[in-house]
Amino acid sequence: AESLARAVADHEAALARNPGFELGHHHLGMVRRQQAIAAQARRLDPRASFRAALAAFDAALARNPGFGIGRYYKADTLRLLGEAEGALGGDAAASFRAAVAEFGASLVLRPGHSSSLHGRAIALFRLAGALEKAGDDPRPEYEAAVEDFGAVLQADPVGLGSYTYRGLACELRGRVEATRGGDGGAWFVRALADFDSALARDPGDRLAHERKILTLRDSGRRAEAERACDAALERHPADATWEKYRGEIRALGGGK
Repeated sequence: AESLARAVADHEAALARNPGFELGHHHLGMVRRQQAIAAQARRLDPRASFRAALAAFDAALARNPGFGIGRYYKADTLRLLGEAEGALGGDAAASFRAAVAEFGASLVLRPGHSSSLHGRAIALFRLAGALEKAGDDPRPEYEAAVEDFGAVLQADPVGLGSYTYRGLACELRGRVEATRGGDGGAWFVRALADFDSALARDPGDRLAHERKILTLRDSGRRAEAERACDAALERHPADATWEKYRGEIRALGGGK
């Protein structure tokens, strides 16, 4: 923390001498962002540092609106701010909406940039969750997240864990549909296909194991859900979660 504070002081001193130095503002933003991440690690409120980072990124972009990497880091910092707001009871949706817009601007400058696509997908996914929590309709955001995760997978089929995340977005989209009186079955089928793809690439993917079990269970496919518990237990034998789920599923009765 002390070294980051000294770095901030050095960047601010340099900018006092040369306020038009675009990269100086960007580097100040990166240090402020790192301060916020370090505060989170110490369980402190990081929001003021994230906002200071955003102000520095804005100063860099005011001098060069076409600065692609600066646009990306502004967007990703907005995403992180949204996650902090959500954890601390703030307005997460506003930050996630701003992040989605900034990732879009980044993609205009750098079409097909996989990190920007993945970042926008995550921001859309988090925005959907915030809207759902507030009682608003999150279905368009979940669907947009599914599309962006798909674009990431087209560009990089083995990277960034996007099969798992796309599967989770499909699963939650189906759950919203079912909650609102519709049929989420087609979304659950898509989710299960993605969880299977994730596990084929990484058999130890804990999140994919868990969401596959829960999706099968809640689709009434209990025998398959039991087998999925067995597969997860084989990969993670010290984790009691799988036996807990298996017990719950057996208590529900026979599978379909």
